[in-house]
Amino acid sequence: MSRKSEYIALESIIGYSLLVCVITALSLEVLGLILYVSNGNNVNINLNQELCIREENFFSYIARTVRSALRRPSYTNLMSLGLAVLMLTPYLRGVLSVAYFALTENYKYTLLTSFVMLVITISLVIR
Repeated sequence: MSRKSEYIALESIIGYSLLVCVITALSLEVLGLILYVSNGNNVNINLNQELCIREENFFSYIARTVRSALRRPSYTNLMSLGLAVLMLTPYLRGVLSVAYFALTENYKYTLLTSFVMLVITISLVIR
């Protein structure tokens, strides 16, 4: 396998990973909405305070959302998990881009993308 075809394969893996994340998030949102409506609720906007993010940072929110959805898959938990997956998709893109640039030995972009990921990670950790 030539070097160029390896790069194309890595780009395809990144693309398909992002596609899977978006389809998963959309599926969780649709499933949550179906459960919501099937419970006799209407689709009016509800600014319920229990749905607000109360965690210290984004990663603890993700952990709580995953635990809640696995423990008790209600419509609220499934829709929250769908949003969490959707919010993690660009972060995953950054992680995969760092790996891609490192594997292709493009050190300039590896360093630049690593710096961007560091800034994004810090902004997600700090409240």
